[in-house]
Amino acid sequence: MRIRFILLVIGVASLAASCRKAEEPSSERTYHFSIETGTPLTKALDLQGNELKASWSTSESVTVLKGENQVGTLHPATNGASTTLTGTLTGDFAENDLLTLWFPAPTVDYSGQKGTLEDIALNYDFASATVRITEVSGDRIAAVDSQTGGPAQFGNRQAIVRFTLKDKDAVGTPMVAASALTVKVEGSDAVVVKPVSAASELYVAIPGFSGKTVTLSATVGGRLYRYSKGGVSFGNGEYFAISVGMSALVDAVDLGLPSGTLWASTNLGASNPQDAGAYFAWGETTGYVSDNTFDWAHYTYSGSDERSLTKYNNSSYYGTIDNLTVLETSDDPAYVLRGTDWCLPTTTQAQELVEKTDKEWTTVSGMTGWRFTSQTNGNSIFIPAAGYYEGDVLEVGPSQGEGAKGYYWLNGINTSMPPQARSFLFEKYSGEGYWWNSSPRYRGQSVRPVVRQ
Repeated sequence: MRIRFILLVIGVASLAASCRKAEEPSSERTYHFSIETGTPLTKALDLQGNELKASWSTSESVTVLKGENQVGTLHPATNGASTTLTGTLTGDFAENDLLTLWFPAPTVDYSGQKGTLEDIALNYDFASATVRITEVSGDRIAAVDSQTGGPAQFGNRQAIVRFTLKDKDAVGTPMVAASALTVKVEGSDAVVVKPVSAASELYVAIPGFSGKTVTLSATVGGRLYRYSKGGVSFGNGEYFAISVGMSALVDAVDLGLPSGTLWASTNLGASNPQDAGAYFAWGETTGYVSDNTFDWAHYTYSGSDERSLTKYNNSSYYGTIDNLTVLETSDDPAYVLRGTDWCLPTTTQAQELVEKTDKEWTTVSGMTGWRFTSQTNGNSIFIPAAGYYEGDVLEVGPSQGEGAKGYYWLNGINTSMPPQARSFLFEKYSGEGYWWNSSPRYRGQSVRPVVRQ
């Protein structure tokens, strides 16, 4: 269902006067400016039947820009469905100049939504209009809408979508109450919704788009539900009511990351977050808890040393060239062993995990490691410092008794050194550290999967 609506805007402007040399008089002046609005806008959006009703409030304000420069602030003269915006402009103006009226301001941040229409009306109500100056006379400026030649016509900068969440795999497709919802539109940062209390109906303000893939991730009672659909379009200034049948995704955690990446709660081969799980050579799908030797002689994609590579190689110096630099799904242990929803993370995803979460070095059931906690929805994962295998020896620290290490495979080789593959590494000894490097591909390291996007 598509219902046209207009949202309003709130903003505070600060006027900055240009500094001029005394011998160069400024052409900037202060003018009185007023213009009628053709479409009602409001902070107090009210869904009445199939329409979003709106009205102006004198407490609101509109920012005025000429080009990229802020030149003034306007306020509604009266409350109600229509009004006149009045205020002062400072600058150099002439007939046919274009002004942009922003409600509230040019910069929009859609993070921190609560999932209600009231919250959207208060914090995420954005619109703009473009007007053309028709007269500059004395200390007054007159203008009209640049397209219609009449009152200023504000256009919305987002759509509003009401998502009704349901468990499509349960009998009768019952609704599910989400404590957090992440909406990821292809090519854009994810929008995270954290309601005050769990809810099955959540309103979300989203910048308009056309023909994109949309992925929803909902945290419901400790479980994660997921839904994805391609070719979706949400138009700015439109209202959509959508019922979404979601499927539970076992072991996945939504950290509200900008990319929408979902991380597994356990290592591959582990039953609990603190368990080390299995150790894998890069590109091999058989993992070992013990009783294995990790070296070039036992590595699947080499003969006897680093110069006899048989796959994933872009240099003749190191063996057979195939120019494969990223794991194929048949060689991805997460995809093969956990299922087609999963894969090894990329370097970019590992960097995002570190940079976009709160981190704590801690101990869980005797295992040390890092806890990564979402900055938006409160969810977290624990990644243990499980060490790595060199030959048949499990290395657990820089040296005996000095803390612990975690070495986790990523999905690509080091193209400058093909015998090595990218890794997410961390350790704790005299200080705390984590970085993205590369390791010999034969080495036995841990795998923490992510959900395939």
